[in-house]
This record gives sequence, structure tokens and C-alpha cells, in this order.
Amino acid sequence: MAQILSAIAATLSLAGSPEAPQVGASGFSVTGDAVAGYSLAPTDARSPGGELFAAWVPTAPAPSGVEATVTATAADGGVDLTWSFVNHRADAVTLSQLPLPSFALGDPAYALNFIGSGWAQRLSARDANGPRRMQATYPGELYSPVAVVIGESAAVGISLQYDLTEARHDVSLSVEPGEPGRWNVMLRLDRSPDHADGVLRSPARLGPGERRAYGVSIRATASREGWLETLTPYWTWFHERYGGVTYAKDASAIRGCLLCLSSEQSESNPQGWVPEANRPDRNGYAAVIRVLADALRQSNRAILWTPTGMAWKNKELNYPFQFTTHWRDDPSGPMVSAPDLLKAAQFDPSRSWGLWWGHSADFNPGWDSLPMSPLDPANPTQRDAALAELRLAVASGAATVGLDAFSHASVPAWTLIPWLQELQKEAPNVRFCTEGRAPDVLHRLSPTWLDFWRFAPDRFGESTMIRGPFLLADWLLPGHETWAAMLFDRSGNGSLHGQAGDPAAQRSKVDWAARQGYVPVVFTSMDVSGIRATSGGSR
Repeated sequence: MAQILSAIAATLSLAGSPEAPQVGASGFSVTGDAVAGYSLAPTDARSPGGELFAAWVPTAPAPSGVEATVTATAADGGVDLTWSFVNHRADAVTLSQLPLPSFALGDPAYALNFIGSGWAQRLSARDANGPRRMQATYPGELYSPVAVVIGESAAVGISLQYDLTEARHDVSLSVEPGEPGRWNVMLRLDRSPDHADGVLRSPARLGPGERRAYGVSIRATASREGWLETLTPYWTWFHERYGGVTYAKDASAIRGCLLCLSSEQSESNPQGWVPEANRPDRNGYAAVIRVLADALRQSNRAILWTPTGMAWKNKELNYPFQFTTHWRDDPSGPMVSAPDLLKAAQFDPSRSWGLWWGHSADFNPGWDSLPMSPLDPANPTQRDAALAELRLAVASGAATVGLDAFSHASVPAWTLIPWLQELQKEAPNVRFCTEGRAPDVLHRLSPTWLDFWRFAPDRFGESTMIRGPFLLADWLLPGHETWAAMLFDRSGNGSLHGQAGDPAAQRSKVDWAARQGYVPVVFTSMDVSGIRATSGGSR
């Protein structure tokens, strides 16, 4: 068991390469056919019994009136499967699942957690109180539609290849116990309520006359430390379909400036301005310029959060969508000159600053006004309102715009992708960063954001999102830029926050994050101008 844990831990130091991954000798091969079934066993096995799966016959379940086929092709270390569906009905149907074999990997096994940075999560059907199952959805939770399970003698990778932008639906991947010592990887296309899974935002619907194909690759390797090799088919498909990153990474650490806090909100200070901001709603933006100048003396990049204040009556709107236009809601108000003051400020020209766009994928009709609804870029009123916010940010001199809550939880990823491209076309000199953490197909278009610490522990009791390098991103999208939010008050570590906060301990944690390949975003007074993210995590 100690050797297994050591092997799993070794995977946390893996980093990516700018070239296509090389596949070594897997030690496994597939035999059989569609009639007798397929078996995946060690290549040098001298007798039956060591198979990861045996006599497995692929099936293609589908609703009545839907033509469904599945083909299998043997590959080095595994098998490639293609499901094809044609809807001959006059109404739309929902597809259910792509059935996969059950894998003999022993108990316990380790499933890679790709919701955060990527790490091995121990699963056991024999532990009454420990985790037995891992389930998540793509593109809402998982970085990529893949699963990796590592057992005593092998690592197995399953990757789904479907064009999210065309199919326009979510998928659910789960690793769960089957018969003793066996693990099922379930690839579901519907809402799966019988399995206690969260409802998919959009299940797989097939319209009348519509046809669709899905590819799934199964790969095994005897080298558990080489588990990334089992995902090589996905790397190849992704780069052929989408390509790599479309931006140049800026590795400089960032100083975040919180101009407002909910703890500061009151009847006398409804927008929650911090003392350092000196009430811009009464006294203008001069003090904010000083806050920004101080931050730029400590960093190469700085960003202003809540640049127009916070909502008071309807706190669910925070941070507000109107992150720039509210400056000019009152044509004679103290903040009307904010864009001009920012534009005219004499900052070090080698350093840049930006603004954080609250609820950037939601829309509400005006400042502190309900209702709020998911942004619809196809709605001319909403689209024009969003572009007005961005244009004023550009006119103010912002070189970066953070896209708050720009996630599949608000607007489907297949809508966010062309919308982000439109924003980039509107402001070609602006660097955007999406929050929460984007899936791979969106991350290739702009930097993304990963909280270091969670608001609350996840389903496995984990309190962090980052436990090492961003494994899949480093491998799949070398050259990516990922920000790590260093919110020390969430850490649960008294040496990092509060009155017991230790600047040396904070600095050490920021340095560590940068060595893992992340761009630290620091919200406390700290000189981070010399901190730069590595090119791809620790090696």
C-alpha cells in the first residue's frame, strides 16, 4: 500500500510539454471481437485471469425510433469506441449513456480529481465511512471530459471526444464500485437522478432527423506514474479540433485591490467602501487612484475590485454588473470623473492595471435593481449594455478585465465561448480572465481563475482547489495562464490570516503557488513584483 501511495504522489509533479505526448509501451493489449467480446489484459500474461475486463460486448442503448450503432477498434493499450445515433422520430429524444466495461483494479483504487488542480482521491467500497465514488460533470465541474482510475497494477484512462460547441450538452462521468475489486466508469448523457447525481444543465438531446457521433478511448498502462499517457487520444483529438492557447502568458503576480467589502456596508456607507477609498461616492476617485498607485508599486499588475461600489438593497447582485457605467449614472456626481482620472493617472508604463467585472455573465436592468438573469448576448438590449460596460473600461485605460462568474453555472459554455470571442474582438488589447475555473475549451481562449481555498469543504472534505501543478492544463494547454486567488482568510490556517497572520508564511505560500505554475493574486499588502509563475509547475 505504501508503494501505491508513493506512486500516486509522484503524479503530482508531472508537467506538460509543448509537443504531442509520446506513448510508451503500455504493457496491455486488446483481443476479441464484437461477437465474442473484447478483453484487455497484460501483454505478457501467460494465462487467463489477469484481465482488466474480459468478454465485454459494447452496446448502444437508445430510445425507440433512434438508430444506434457502436464500433470498436483495437489500439495500443486499449480500444477506441464510436457511438453513432440517428433520430428517425418526429420529436426530440434524450440519449442516456455510453456503456463502458467494469475494470478489475482492486480495492482501494485512486481516481484523479480533475475538479481542482488534479490529485489522486482514494476510493474504497470496503470503507464504511470513506469515499466510495467520484462523480462530476463537464463542462460545469471537470476541466476535461476524462476519467483516470489507478489500481494495484495498472492505470486506466477514459476520454470522451465530442464537440461541446456543436453538441451543446453536458456529460456526467463517475467512478463507482462494481463487483468486489472492480470499478465502473459511468458516462451518462442524461440527468441520472437514480444515481444521486446532480441534474445536468443540458442533457443530450437529439432533434428530429439529427445525427451525432461520440468517440471514447480506453487506454491502460502498467506504469501507474505514467497515467497521463492513457489520455493521449484526447490530447490528439483536442488539438486537431480546437488547437492550443490563443494568448501569450503573462507570468507576473497580481495585486488585487478590494475597494468595497460587505463588512463595511451600513446605512451610512451602503456601498461598503473601505477607508482607503475615502468614499468615492462623496469625495470622488482621487483616493482610489492612490490605492491603485500603491498596488502598482508592489506588483507589475493590479486590479480594482468593485470599482463602482456594491449593491445595498439587493445584495445578491454583488459584485455588480455595472462595474463602469455606474460612475456616470449621476452626470454631476462625484464619481463621474473616474474614467478620466484613471486614464490620466501617471503610473509606471511598464506596469498595467485592470478592473473586475462583477456578475459578468448575468444581467440586471440597472444599479441595485432586480431581476437578475443569465446574460443573453443575442438580446440586443443586454448585449449593448454589456458592451457599454466594456467600452468604458477600455476608455478608462484598463488593460485587464476580470470576468466574474463567467461560468457554465450562469450561461452555457457553448454560449460563453463565442461571447468571449466577441468581447476580445471589441477590446483586442485587453487581457480577460474568466472566473470560476474554465473548462479546457474555454481556457484555451483566455486565462482563468482557480481559488486556492474553498468557501467550504467539498464532497470529500477537501478545503483546497490547488494541491500542486494544474495537471491537465499543463499537459493539454502548455503556455496557459491560470490565476490562483490567494484569499488567506479562507485558508483555515491561522498563520496565514487574521491577527495571527504571518507575512513570511503568506509570502511562502504565494511563492509556492507560483512554483506550481499559477499566477498568484494577492489581496494583502505584499510586494509581489518579483514573483512570476513558472512555465508549467514543479518538475
